[in-house]
Amino acid sequence: MIRKATINFKFANTCKLEKIKEIAKEHQKIVNFFIGTLWEQKQFSGNFIKDTSVDSWLSARMKQAAAKQALSIVKSQRKKKKKHKPVFNRPVMELDSRFADIARDVNSFDIWIKLSSIGNKIKLNLPSQKHIHFNTLLNNGWTVKKSIRIRVSEDGCYADFF
Repeated sequence: MIRKATINFKFANTCKLEKIKEIAKEHQKIVNFFIGTLWEQKQFSGNFIKDTSVDSWLSARMKQAAAKQALSIVKSQRKKKKKHKPVFNRPVMELDSRFADIARDVNSFDIWIKLSSIGNKIKLNLPSQKHIHFNTLLNNGWTVKKSIRIRVSEDGCYADFF
């Protein structure tokens, strides 16, 4: 069974939060571009997209991650009864170990997430606090995967650990 723990970035300063929102917006635009391309080419199988060239300031790695996310969205849409082109509306980024480094600390913040390889030489160190659910899972032998999902909503920015 896959467990999930969510932390929020309410302790990060507003400049970092605005930067995350900007990155998520560009990522959403790129994912929708790849969804359109995959839908036109009728490419509904495979594990990755060969051509990830698109005009964006995001890094090639980030474009590759967006293409992989778009492919999984298109694959899941094809399993539904009504098969129509999906639209990616939520600013959600699925980032693997190439982008996110998770560090635990004992100082004022329990956990730090370092985002890198995003594009435009952007590196973000995001502080946060673990909570009871997160600590309970860790104490029960739960191992945190090296990938995270970053979500942006009206309430703020969140990271999901699996």
